[in-house]
Amino acid sequence: MNAREFTSRLERIFRENSPEEICRYIHTYALTNPFLGYVIMDRFGRFETNDARSRVLQCFVSPLTNPGFHISALDWEQIDRNLGEVMAYARAQQSQGNDLQAVAIARYVILVTYQEYRDDHPSQKAQPEHTDYHTGEALQLLRDILIEGTTLPLAQRQEILLDFVGETSRIQRKNWFCPLTEFLKDARAVIKPRPAPPPDVGLGHRKVPIHTPSEIVNQNVKPIRHTHERDASAIH
Repeated sequence: MNAREFTSRLERIFRENSPEEICRYIHTYALTNPFLGYVIMDRFGRFETNDARSRVLQCFVSPLTNPGFHISALDWEQIDRNLGEVMAYARAQQSQGNDLQAVAIARYVILVTYQEYRDDHPSQKAQPEHTDYHTGEALQLLRDILIEGTTLPLAQRQEILLDFVGETSRIQRKNWFCPLTEFLKDARAVIKPRPAPPPDVGLGHRKVPIHTPSEIVNQNVKPIRHTHERDASAIH
């Protein structure tokens, strides 16, 4: 049908059915149709928040305006722009000394991007091209603060890194967007630093063998005599 007929029939449906009945149908259908669900979230589900995870999740409420034959329900070009704005906010927080807020945002940019891309492209086997959706920038921020930085206490940085290592354990294709494997290796080195080598206590000293009594008897090893023992034998 053409655009005029399409509009006319929809208007008739909305006139002849109660809003409650249509709302119930939309509710049920949106739960199983990602495109419709994201359209509803985009229209009615946006809200201001200071929570890092919610701030990042809202970046992905970006449905395609014309899905057509796309395998995706989301507009990833818009998502990329959204994540860029969120990472700019995270960098601003870092410059103001709010390292924990910056780290929280960067963590979720990485974790949520991997999860949402996987859920939106369940059968994709090859790595996406041309963009990393700001996960590389987020990973560098984590490196600046948690691995190379000293503004947070070491114990606190170790705790955050330990949590992040556990959270990324479920990611199968770790290097799809950013060098996550390399970062996790460096993170483990901070979590459990290599122990320092023991001091060489024998340096510059003659090592004196210690023998058990049985070794002295069986191997004819002369026992070491102390000075007072030698003096006593000289008297006799």
